[in-house]
Amino acid sequence: MSTDGSGAAAETPATIDDKIADLVDFIIEQTGRPMNFWAVAALLESRGLRDVDAIEQYERRHIFQLAKDVFY
Repeated sequence: MSTDGSGAAAETPATIDDKIADLVDFIIEQTGRPMNFWAVAALLESRGLRDVDAIEQYERRHIFQLAKDVFY
């Protein structure tokens, strides 16, 4: 176990898969099973996610690729 220098355990950074799993949980909490990835994209955008976020935080080309990965 690593520490942050103060003796407290440092948090392990979330992996991309963990972040996508969090988005899946968010979508299910909001709508249950969405009808298609377009609905997922709309919900992600309503959460404030943009193409730049899909690229920088989730390593996806754009919000629609992220929505497909969340949906499927």
